[in-house]
Amino acid sequence: AFGNLLFLSGLAIIIGLRRTFSFFFQKEKLKGTSFFLGGILIVLLRWPLLGMLLETYGFITLFRNFFPVV
Repeated sequence: AFGNLLFLSGLAIIIGLRRTFSFFFQKEKLKGTSFFLGGILIVLLRWPLLGMLLETYGFITLFRNFFPVV
């Protein structure tokens, strides 16, 4: 759970709050954002396995366009 919060805060520090917010809340990325943030919430509510699965799906959905570049 702590790693997730550090990931989000590190992203906001690196690219800025406005760009982070606009990245996560684009219309085509709302599904991935909801799964990713929902997974973090589920982990914080002490359901780690389910939360990690939701986060993984959300992460893959959010960053799908970056995988060919990497």
